[in-house]
Amino acid sequence: RAYPLSILTLFELSNDTVGGKNIMVSYCPMCNSALVFNRDITTPMGEKTLRFGVSGLLIHNDMVMYDKETETWWGQLTGEGIAGEHSGVALKMMRALLISVEDFFDRYPNGKILAPLNLNSMTKKDGHKQFYHLEHGENLSKEYFLPEKVDKRLPPLEHVLGIHYQEHDRVYPYHVLAKKQVIHETIGKTKVVIFYHEGMVSVLDEDTLSKSKKVGSAAPFVSRVNGMDLTFKKAGKYFKDDQTNSIWDITGYCKEGKHQGVQLDILPHTNHFAFAYLAFFPKAEIYGLK
Repeated sequence: RAYPLSILTLFELSNDTVGGKNIMVSYCPMCNSALVFNRDITTPMGEKTLRFGVSGLLIHNDMVMYDKETETWWGQLTGEGIAGEHSGVALKMMRALLISVEDFFDRYPNGKILAPLNLNSMTKKDGHKQFYHLEHGENLSKEYFLPEKVDKRLPPLEHVLGIHYQEHDRVYPYHVLAKKQVIHETIGKTKVVIFYHEGMVSVLDEDTLSKSKKVGSAAPFVSRVNGMDLTFKKAGKYFKDDQTNSIWDITGYCKEGKHQGVQLDILPHTNHFAFAYLAFFPKAEIYGLK
C-alpha cells in the first residue's frame, strides 16, 4: 500500500490497517519527514489501539500529533509521547520506504494507493498546494521555518537518510548518496548496503509535480543473504550484486538471477531535512564529513 506525499501534505497523517496491523502514516512537510508507526501500545490495562490527529503544535518545527483516546501529545519524528497519559511511551516504528510511485508499481503492480474521493475538488479550488516552494533556492537563506538552533554541519534543507539503529545515529546526505549510488557500511555488527535511485521528485518544490526537481530515493538494507555478505553496484535503474550478478530494485527485492524473489531485510531508517534530524539527534555522525 502506498501513501503519496502530495496527499499527506494536505492531511499529514492517515490511520489505517494493513495486513492485520493497525498503522499510522505520518508526514510533516516542514521537516520533510515521513514515518509509519504501529497504533497499538501496551498499557497497564492491556493492549490499546490509538487513533491519531494533528494537534497544530510543533517541536523543533516538527509536527506534534495527539491520540483521540487520551489526548496525549506525540512527537512525529521520534514517535514518543511528550505530554499526557502516555508521556514517555514510544510507538513502534514500522519499516517503510520513501520511493516514487513508478518504483512502487514496478515492485507491486497490484498495489493500492491512497486517493481521497474529493481530492480533485480540493486541489483544483485555487490551483495551489500547501508548502510548495518550501525548498526553492530563495528559501535556503530564510530561517523563519527553522528551529531556534540549526546544526551548521549541513545545509538545513539538505535531504538526508537517517539511521538510528543499535544505538548508532548516522546521517547520509543525499548529495553524497547521489554521487556514490551505493554505499556499504557496518553499523554495530550488521553489514549494511544503502541504495540510491534518482527517480523521485520533491513535493515541496513546484506547484506541479511534473515540473518539480528530482531528489531521489534512498534506503538501507541488511546485505547478508543465506549466510553470504553481498556487495552491490548500480546497474541502470536497478542494482547488481557482485557475487551472483542478480538484479535488485530500490526496495531491496531481487527481480532476476540466482536470488530471484529474495527480499533484503529493510533496516529501520527515516528520511528528513537535515535540520530536523540533527535537532532531535544532535550527536549523529554525518557520513562523508571529516
